[in-house]
Amino acid sequence: MAWFHENKHLDDLMKMGRTKYRKMVNEEPWTLEWNVWEEILKTRNKYREVELVSAYKYVKWFYDERKVLYLFEENKEMEQLIIKYQK
Repeated sequence: MAWFHENKHLDDLMKMGRTKYRKMVNEEPWTLEWNVWEEILKTRNKYREVELVSAYKYVKWFYDERKVLYLFEENKEMEQLIIKYQK
C-alpha cells in the first residue's frame, strides 16, 4: 500500500504539473492526501481491512495535524473498523 500511496502522489504531480502540485503541497496538502485515500478506497478489494483502517487513520491524522479536521469527511464504515481493530 505504501508504494500505491506514493505512486498516487507521483500521478498527481504528473497530471497537475510541478508548479500547481507544489502550490497544493504548500497551501492544501490535505487535499493531496484525500486524493490518495479516495484511490485506496476505490481499490479496497486489494487490501486487508486492517490496512484500510491504517490508511484511513493516517489521512484523518494528517487533517488533524494541519488543524483542518473540520474539512475531513468521516467514513462511518471506517470509523466502525477503527473500533474493531483498536488495541
